[in-house]
Amino acid sequence: KEYIRPDGSRIPILIGVAALPGYERLTWICFVVDLSERKQAEQALRASELREKSRAALLQTVLNTSPAPIWVALDRDCEKIIGNAAGDRLLG
Repeated sequence: KEYIRPDGSRIPILIGVAALPGYERLTWICFVVDLSERKQAEQALRASELREKSRAALLQTVLNTSPAPIWVALDRDCEKIIGNAAGDRLLG
């Protein structure tokens, strides 16, 4: 759902309604939550993921095409290391 401001801009929202038990008359509670920040964060995360995939693809291309031996540690402890074919030939 979206709320349309007087200036025409739109805000993503969540609308909720629930009946409250325990009252003599039927009583309702309603709420509206502005989801703008959440949507912006989701968009930023998607952009970050795309950049990371692009960097990974570039690294893979460099590894696959370089005649020089290359090894790259994927973690700080150097427990996960990848290398290219030239590196494999060097180490046997």
